[in-house]
Amino acid sequence: MSIRSFRRAQARRLARESRRAAMLGRRGGLVAGAALSAGALFASSAQAATTYTVTTNGDDNPAVACTATTNQCATLRDAIAAANTDGGADTITFAPGVTGTITLTNGALPVTGAGGLTITGPGAGSLAVSGNNASQVFTVTAARTVPVAIDNLTIEDGSGAQNGGAVANGAALTLAGDTIKDSTTTRSGGGVYSSGPLTLSQSTVSGNTAPTGSGGGVAENRYFGSGGRGDLTVGGSTISGNQGGRELVRGRPAGRRLRDRQPRCQRLHDLRQIAAVAMRRTPPYYAVI
Repeated sequence: MSIRSFRRAQARRLARESRRAAMLGRRGGLVAGAALSAGALFASSAQAATTYTVTTNGDDNPAVACTATTNQCATLRDAIAAANTDGGADTITFAPGVTGTITLTNGALPVTGAGGLTITGPGAGSLAVSGNNASQVFTVTAARTVPVAIDNLTIEDGSGAQNGGAVANGAALTLAGDTIKDSTTTRSGGGVYSSGPLTLSQSTVSGNTAPTGSGGGVAENRYFGSGGRGDLTVGGSTISGNQGGRELVRGRPAGRRLRDRQPRCQRLHDLRQIAAVAMRRTPPYYAVI
């Protein structure tokens, strides 16, 4: 090939690349414009966060609609039902006179909303939510990436044949400033059972039982958690006086098991230390305390 032919071929190649780059640029602009339009549409359709205020310590079923103008709700069940359907990252608080015990007479309180929810009580010493030894207290079935927080309450007297005597969780749940006590299940997690990320902060888990299951206090299913594993994080909390029928950590699918040294673990306040004791030998599918 002569120098002139080579230069002509080179020029044609550069021209083709230039046309291709220009075409890709135009396509990129169209895609970016469509993405911006979709983002704007999504933003405009997103629900604003709402704060609901519970005005009594009663329970009702079916739930009654909250007051539209003030977002006041007669019961905690009403407030949760409203939050489940409005799509926002909502907050539930309690009016100053709501103290004592909310005794559930219509089953557990289901948290199912996709936008996230924070329930903020007046303090674990001021307000309790009781399953009345007849049902679980909270069942959180929102997606594992949905943030849910239940703070500053006593959660007590839960009972059931499902995992989680007081609280059964499948979302990204934080329990802060809570007392979870005196609950039982015939399966796992007398106090709390979680298959999503679970954080316990400044909380007490005590007096719970799983007499025929594992995890008298807490059972975290790490196999089915977010991204394939649920994370269990505890800080500044006490987990003590709980009893499970099979206190162990399950290892690989073949059935390898490692016994959890329960008496020692109950004296530790930091679950990271508990996890180090219980999980030393094999990556577990369950963490139970």
